[in-house]
Amino acid sequence: TPARKDAIAMTKALKKDQKSLAKARLSPWVLRNTQTLSPMGMYKTTIEMLMLRSAKEYFAVIFYFLCLGSFFMLFYRLMMVLNQCWNPKINRYRHFGQAAQWICYLLEWLPNRLVTFTVMLLNNFKRSFTLIRMANKWGNDNSLHLLAATASGLNVSLGGPVIYNNQKIRRPVIGNQHTIAPDETSVRQAVYLVEKVLLVWLLLVALITAMWQAMVVL
Repeated sequence: TPARKDAIAMTKALKKDQKSLAKARLSPWVLRNTQTLSPMGMYKTTIEMLMLRSAKEYFAVIFYFLCLGSFFMLFYRLMMVLNQCWNPKINRYRHFGQAAQWICYLLEWLPNRLVTFTVMLLNNFKRSFTLIRMANKWGNDNSLHLLAATASGLNVSLGGPVIYNNQKIRRPVIGNQHTIAPDETSVRQAVYLVEKVLLVWLLLVALITAMWQAMVVL
């Protein structure tokens, strides 16, 4: 995917100490200000972008296509695009974009947690559960659970302050005394993690389809 390719290209640019090129690769995919990011901040942002975009653009789409059909899937996809275009994090859409944001929050609640559960199963379930319980105290945000499970699975710290519209927003740091700062390897592991989650979902889809066909034949 384009996001995956740019994530890998960003890590290669950082490895060559080409920070401006790395930020240019990352900035089209995020709303936050990337100019002030350190290399560690860019790695962290890239991992968060990969996981959250995958949950929204792939897994939620698969979920609604299977459960409610193509028309509802298109409706969700439209709401997601509107939320990206009119994101309230941008000052001029602060009020206008709230409706699309709340609709997306409700639609993404269940598929996001299914993705989170899949990530937990593929990694240390107990440690992921501990971080997710901590995330529940930080706020009511769909992304917190997935980022907590990802932080546990990759053994890295995520979250922390970000800058939107030249204003610093303080977010909780997702991690504990056992997690480390993300690096190039962490980004590649995040790409691999998305691929593993996708494989699990495709296997489940194939299994459910086969069972449905068997029931129809019977």
